[in-house]
Amino acid sequence: MVVVGAGIVGAGTAAELARGGRRVVVLDRGHPTSRIATTLSGGMVRAYDPDPKIRAWAAESLHTYLDPSRWPSGESEVRAVGSVTMPSTGDEPDPAAAAADLVAAGFRDTHVRDSNALGVALAGAGAVVEPSAGYVEPADVAAQWLTRVRENGGEVHHGLTVTELLTGPGAATVRTDQVSVEAGNVVVATGAWQPPPSSPKAGGCWSRDGGRGRSR
Repeated sequence: MVVVGAGIVGAGTAAELARGGRRVVVLDRGHPTSRIATTLSGGMVRAYDPDPKIRAWAAESLHTYLDPSRWPSGESEVRAVGSVTMPSTGDEPDPAAAAADLVAAGFRDTHVRDSNALGVALAGAGAVVEPSAGYVEPADVAAQWLTRVRENGGEVHHGLTVTELLTGPGAATVRTDQVSVEAGNVVVATGAWQPPPSSPKAGGCWSRDGGRGRSR
């Protein structure tokens, strides 16, 4: 399995694949400290979302961020400053039900307020308050995920620019400006605003969807 891109998404994907027993190779064109989109991200983490499915995924992710055992440093990556979310009209018909979902998911301090919360004046508007939410330093998180990749037998290579991706039945070749890597599967995590590393080649299957490259 090859993962192209060592930002927070690519690193997190690679870490989970390696943890599940997959042989993973991460390729990134930059220096470990030059993950631009990841470095500039605000890094907010919370469990609330008006969509129940996304809310469930977000709750699982926040548990991961809060769990010290998941990080090589042995410390949670979350700076728990809390979160106050006022749903837009029509987004959340019942904030109390959403808060109850999060309480059931283990975030027992989640609640709904219609006055001041965490220093925010709500002016009577219902808001979902998550004291356990906060923010992470995305570049630090990515670095820790990459440590997990290495600990589980994976490889991480910086300074390699992917120039071409060739796909065929059951296999793919990722060509860089220095080496070529054969893989059964390729995950492209170069950022939503980055073009795919190559144009379609014979037998290839690059496509674009909302500006994101995808291979199969």
